[in-house]
Amino acid sequence: MHTWMLQLADVRDAAVTGDLPAVQRGAQRWLDTLEGDVDPDWQTQVADVRREATTLTQAAALPEAADAIARLAGSCGRCHEARGVADRVRDRLPPDTDPPEGDDASATMRQHGWASARMWEGLVGPSPTRWTRGTAMFVILPDCPDPQAGRDDGRCQRARSLARRAHVVEAPEGRVSLYGRLLSTCADCHTAGSR
Repeated sequence: MHTWMLQLADVRDAAVTGDLPAVQRGAQRWLDTLEGDVDPDWQTQVADVRREATTLTQAAALPEAADAIARLAGSCGRCHEARGVADRVRDRLPPDTDPPEGDDASATMRQHGWASARMWEGLVGPSPTRWTRGTAMFVILPDCPDPQAGRDDGRCQRARSLARRAHVVEAPEGRVSLYGRLLSTCADCHTAGSR
């Protein structure tokens, strides 16, 4: 299961950078790992994650992929809760480090990545503490660097607004929806310079 989480984090990272083909390939590799023996008691939950992973392999655009990634993370968290293993999963999450320091553009991007990873862990664990740490970091971050100097179309403000809403949402479905929108916003910003 730990390997599954790491593979999914790679898929998430590919989406954030705007690499849809890498998202599709990673989702297919992850889906292939689900084809092995699965505990019969987990069949219902595994069917949910298979469905979302299949959606990812066929995603036509990054917003669709971002939404599916968020739903997949939420499905993982629901499964962990339903199977009574959430505490064990939370114990296997990467160490909850402090956010990266610095105030230049590179540090800001690392801080965004740190915040997004904490939110991801908040869904997958599920871990309300990690979710809150991630959303709080997004809210306090300085403006992100624009990939096209001089052009500010509000992506960073949109990300911060989504994070503010995500910070106060407690319902898992609401968190999933907002995380998908946040991933899509990040991908849009990261690919803006290449359009």
